[in-house]
Amino acid sequence: MPRLTVGTWNIKDGGLSPNGDDRLWRQVEVMDAHPHVDVWAIQEAQGWAANGRRLLHQVAASLEMPGRYLVPSNHHGCDLVVLVRERPGLWVVQEQHDTAHPWWHALAHLALLFEGMALHVMNVHLAPSNPQVRLAEAQCFGLFRDWNVIAMGDFNAMPAGPLPTGDIPAGDKVQRKLDQRPAQALAEAGFHDVATVLSDPTPTVGHSKPGGLAYRCDRIVSTLPPDTYTSYQVLDGQGLSDHRAVIATFDLTNFRQPAERMPPSPHPPPDRS
Repeated sequence: MPRLTVGTWNIKDGGLSPNGDDRLWRQVEVMDAHPHVDVWAIQEAQGWAANGRRLLHQVAASLEMPGRYLVPSNHHGCDLVVLVRERPGLWVVQEQHDTAHPWWHALAHLALLFEGMALHVMNVHLAPSNPQVRLAEAQCFGLFRDWNVIAMGDFNAMPAGPLPTGDIPAGDKVQRKLDQRPAQALAEAGFHDVATVLSDPTPTVGHSKPGGLAYRCDRIVSTLPPDTYTSYQVLDGQGLSDHRAVIATFDLTNFRQPAERMPPSPHPPPDRS
């Protein structure tokens, strides 16, 4: 049965601390407890590119995910990683990453062939502080409206829908997080929020510090039809990051994919031939 399961997690500082990488390997244990996940999108993979990308290869090997891709960030070393459990029926056919403006960190973008269907998975980490940059990033997703896309990651602002009620923490940064224009731009580009479709409002941030703003910062959105969304889960995470991981499953058994049209791009994808 052609079911694809994806997950996303901002692991904070590469899972590393001044005392070593113990937190990272506990995070790997959390991910390894979900061996049905076909694609992991990881944000803030700081330090994973060092020493010949040692951590990238070690984590991928531990999770038994042969497809391993690291896209350097434009800022703060917050590199993006995509891990793919490649096998017969699930192959990466092309890298189409973008690190040009307006992407604050980068857009990690893989073209997949899944059970004969063309699919695109994207790992995103939108701008942490600037609503205007976040909006420009979200508007770029309009280029992909005619593709079969699953985009996931740290969107760094509120989803569409009602804003939180009750006491909202003070501060300019919190106020900027309340900006829903990027979420609205994604919806206008034809991307559906999986958690909204499946009625799961569980916050993914706001749990690590008292008085934090609790909301769904980490999301999975898709241009695939909502009737293909079969499950959605926010993992506990065991306090190993200031973000919680999110997993979703898509059932493409009866999906009839439209003909794919490549969007115009001033930045052609790299040639892997």
